[in-house]
Parts: sequence; structure tokens; C-alpha cells
Amino acid sequence: MKKFFAGVVKFLVVLGVVAGLACAVIRYWDCIMDFVERVKSLRGEKPCCRRAREEDDYADWDE
Repeated sequence: MKKFFAGVVKFLVVLGVVAGLACAVIRYWDCIMDFVERVKSLRGEKPCCRRAREEDDYADWDE
């Protein structure tokens, strides 16, 4: 019985750590992407995606 409860506690700890990491990634996603773009610019690569403004999507509607 002791091994069962120890296993359950270990599972809950691992689950808590994974949930904490997921929350941190979601919370700091913009900072992570800015860092990745800075690293890519240092290596001389073009960024894979361009941050477009919402107005750019509808620019051709006025024509």
C-alpha cells in the first residue's frame, strides 16, 4: 500500500511540474518568440514568419 501511495504522489508531482512548464510557456510565448527571432537574426537567417498588421489583410478591399 505504501508503494501505491508513493507512486500516486510521484505521478502528481510530475503532473504538477508539466502543468507548470506548460503555463510558463503559454505565459511567456511572446518573449520566447522574440528571443528566437533575435537568435535567427544573429545567425543571418530570415525570420520564418512576418508579423503582419490586421489592416494588411483588408488592404485590397478598398480598391
